[in-house]
Amino acid sequence: MITPEDLTQAIAECMGAPNPSANTCMKLAAYFIIRDHIADTEISGDSEFMNAVRKSDLKHVLAVLDDVMKDLQAINPRMYDNAIKRILSGF
Repeated sequence: MITPEDLTQAIAECMGAPNPSANTCMKLAAYFIIRDHIADTEISGDSEFMNAVRKSDLKHVLAVLDDVMKDLQAINPRMYDNAIKRILSGF
């Protein structure tokens, strides 16, 4: 089972990538989706990204991630399709 701490670490690793790839963006989107499903638990972290997420409305954050996924679809349609299939299948 994925814990909130696992998600915090995975998100921090993706956000800390010096040159994020499309695969990194896909993973980050998936981590946020998983986090949203266990949102009853506060996820801690002190990265710039996590601070921004905490200060933002969830709908806004999801809109930004939607833009990232659109970029992924344009850059790597196969990876985008796989991400959507994984999301729809419950991972």
